[in-house]
Amino acid sequence: MILNIVHTDIKQDNIMFDVYGNSAPNFLAANVILSDFNTAMPPRGDHQSLIQPVALRSPEVIAGCEWGVKADIWNLGCIVFELLSGHPLFNPKPMERDDGGMITATQVHFAHIYSHVWADNEQGGRLLIHFAGGSHFLDLFDYELLKLKFGVDRYQSLQEVLQVYDLFTQELHDFLMSMLRIHPDDRLCARELLKHPWLCI
Repeated sequence: MILNIVHTDIKQDNIMFDVYGNSAPNFLAANVILSDFNTAMPPRGDHQSLIQPVALRSPEVIAGCEWGVKADIWNLGCIVFELLSGHPLFNPKPMERDDGGMITATQVHFAHIYSHVWADNEQGGRLLIHFAGGSHFLDLFDYELLKLKFGVDRYQSLQEVLQVYDLFTQELHDFLMSMLRIHPDDRLCARELLKHPWLCI
């Protein structure tokens, strides 16, 4: 992100702590190092291939749209939640419908993204226009009704999810929502995130 590349695979396995030289390692004071740049890409180019671990996959990647550095920002938001709660924010699995049909894991994932982080001030039409160019748009959206093909039974916002794990503070919620915006243009960049009040608490 700072290096003007897209890492494409930010996950716990690729986050390391530099405690070299410390007699008693203090992870809170350690330097955090992102490793494994094997699949890293320049910020521009043919970016429609599938990237990222499944549960950490950004909306634009799921929908088969062009992606860039903001896909890494989404990844980071999911990882921060996971490190704090001990649980993944999204756990996409196929579900059986009432009529006996199946909702794919990808459709379930997208529905949970909308239920957790869709903000009232996000314009639904703008999101539809953005995702309409994706190769998986018709798998996720009903073209005639201009809405998701499958929703979730109960809307659960990110605030409610944080409260379930007794993690909610306004600062943390705002920090996560700064990364977990459905439209990639709405996510803060890395430099902006470093100035966020939650990191200064």
